[in-house]
Parts: sequence; C-alpha cells; structure tokens
Amino acid sequence: MPRFFFKCVVFVLLLPIVGAAQDFLPELVKRIKPSAVAIEAFDSRGQVIARGSGFFVGAGRVITNRHVIEGSYRAEVHLLNEKRLPVRGVLAVDGEGDLALLQVDLPPDVSVNPLPLVRRAPQEGESIVVIGNPFGLEGSVSNGIVSAVREIPGYGKIIQITASISPGSSGSPVVNMAGQVIGVASLQAAEGQNLNFAVPAARILQLKIGDARSFSELAAETQKNKRVAAERLYSQGLAQLSRDDFARALPYFQKAADADPTYAEVGIRRATASVFSAVTQRR
Repeated sequence: MPRFFFKCVVFVLLLPIVGAAQDFLPELVKRIKPSAVAIEAFDSRGQVIARGSGFFVGAGRVITNRHVIEGSYRAEVHLLNEKRLPVRGVLAVDGEGDLALLQVDLPPDVSVNPLPLVRRAPQEGESIVVIGNPFGLEGSVSNGIVSAVREIPGYGKIIQITASISPGSSGSPVVNMAGQVIGVASLQAAEGQNLNFAVPAARILQLKIGDARSFSELAAETQKNKRVAAERLYSQGLAQLSRDDFARALPYFQKAADADPTYAEVGIRRATASVFSAVTQRR
C-alpha cells in the first residue's frame, strides 16, 4: 500500500512538469519564428527555380543551404510579416557543408533578432524545433528529437533528427529548447521515415566571410570549379552513408570522383563504401 501511494504521488507531481513543457513550446516558437525566412531563387527570366528556408544569424545576414541558390540569377527572402527583401549577394560558402551566407539589406523599419548558434554537438534525445518552408507553406513548424549525432571520417559530425524535412525546408534552423540553433536542416534520406539530417551550427561559425559576391559571379565560379559538383554529390553520398546504406552511397561517391578526380575525400569514402557494400552483399 505505501509503495502504491508513493507511485501515485510521483505521478501527480510529474503532471505539472509535463504540462509546463507543453505550454513552453508555443512560447518558444513565437520567439524564434520571426528570425526564420523563406527563400525564393529566380532565373534570368524571373522564373522561380528553387524554394528553400533560412534564418538570420546577424544584422542583414541569412544562412541557408547552398543548393537553394545554386544556379540562380537572383534571390529574395520572405519575412514572417510578408515583407520581401532582395538578396544583395553571397558573403561566404561552404561547399562540402552545403551552406551559404547571404547579405540582405534591411530597410529602416525592419528589425530582426539573429538566432544564437551553439558550437557544441547536441545530446541524443534532445528535443528540437524546425521552422521551414515545406512545399511553399511558409513558417511551418515541426518538432522532434535528436536521434543520433554521427561522426563521419573526413567530414565531421552530422546530426540525425526526427523532425521532418520536406522539399522547401532546406536551410531551416534546427533549434533546441533554449532557442539556440544546433544545426541547419539539409538532407533527407530517400525512402526513409524520419531519417533527416542537419549540418551542425559549428560549421556556420567556421565560414570565411568576404565581400559580397553577386549570383552571376558565383555562377561563373561554379562553371569553372569542378569541385562544386563533386561536393554536391559527396553530400548526397553522405546522406546514404549516415544510414549505413553503403550500396546506395557508392554511386554518389563514384560520380563525385568523376566530377573532380583531385577531391581526395571522395576516394576515401568511395573505397570505404565499396568494401562495406561488398561485405553486405555477401551476407
């Protein structure tokens, strides 16, 4: 009888804690949502060629995935209040991490609160919130947990999350319960349920920021630089490798090596994927 009574007391005491956590989530979303943006990229004819997401990390500075703006003529960001701001240029790029830092001119009547970045890796099981633009539905909120933090040799850490990443959510902030960005939503494993991945926020802090480059300048560099295509294929291979699907990862690494034979990391990953793929098939 005393043991049963003790369990009841513990259960009753836990109820307010659970309720408080549920009440806290809407307040957190309300606080961080204005810092998230939707992004549209256009070709030279003014046609939309890509949609994605991003968030402010500084005054007039927005982070997103590189592939959101790749090959575009211009881009604009959409704020929560439906204001549209043109992107003036690209301040920094991390091709391997699929990140791009954009420069946006803020009018005097617009102010934003940059989201703080966390350098440390999150804990597995940690609750997170993602605010993105899936299929053009701007300001959509999803939540989940950090299901794993994986170490990929030659690349570093990548964060696996259960919060959904649909087309248009690339570049979304992955935020912990303290309102800090732990990562940038970037990859979704094909044919997988809740197999979504984020680039750690630490990579944002490592960006080498320079003068703003126009989209035409960036496109010209892309045409000349075989490494960009190799890095994109490499990232797609990593998404498969993160779920231990070596057979699916191998073709991406092979194509990356063909695109840029001097990309040493691809050779390492290709060899690893080839060995493990053969072992898996023998099983």
